[in-house]
Amino acid sequence: MTEPLNVTIVILGYADSLFDIDLLKKHQSSFFKIDNICIKRILPDPQIHDGRLDIIYSTDDIAKLLKDVTGDVVVGIIDYPFNRGFFSYGFGHNKYCLSIKNPRFILEKANIRIENFILKSIYKYILFIKSNNLKSHRDTRRCIFDLNGDLRDIVFNTEKAIICNECKAKLEKLNLPQDYITLFEKELLHIDKDVMKKVELWLQSHVYIAMLLSGIASLLISILANILYQLFAV
Repeated sequence: MTEPLNVTIVILGYADSLFDIDLLKKHQSSFFKIDNICIKRILPDPQIHDGRLDIIYSTDDIAKLLKDVTGDVVVGIIDYPFNRGFFSYGFGHNKYCLSIKNPRFILEKANIRIENFILKSIYKYILFIKSNNLKSHRDTRRCIFDLNGDLRDIVFNTEKAIICNECKAKLEKLNLPQDYITLFEKELLHIDKDVMKKVELWLQSHVYIAMLLSGIASLLISILANILYQLFAV
């Protein structure tokens, strides 16, 4: 394996108020480590006005904000949309910016954490760098290289994403270390809901079982309380 890439996260505005930056920093990966957090609270006035109160930034605006930031991988995160309508753009070989403005509403409805979306995007950016910008495909395959032209499709490839056979074949032609792709796929599978969220969603989808378990738990607590009372009553 090669040395993990150093990732610099650039917080643009107050985007970090909408996700847990510490959760991202704790993520364990053999491919990258988040070693620097750069915060740029003051943003320039947007050059685009849509006639409403929405704030929209052009990719030129974002490029200027990331110009002086260094790192193996530079990932800007902003809570405003881009003028071209997409949610992610690259600037040069190793700089990217991710808009969470619209994705976070879609992911929230699907009970998917925005942090998982950010992590999945970092993994994708790393493969872009390693492959000299392997192109995304338009069709949705639950693959990390899905284009997501319809933004709603992000729910299919944010958690436990795969590398589809076509993309895997292209990556295997590159000069990557042995088992690089296999290990990469294993890490993608770890981007998932935590145990408590899985239990919560399971109980929500099995209401009657949840009620039964609740009733049994209440009965057991009542019996235990009665036994303890009998043992320690004076």
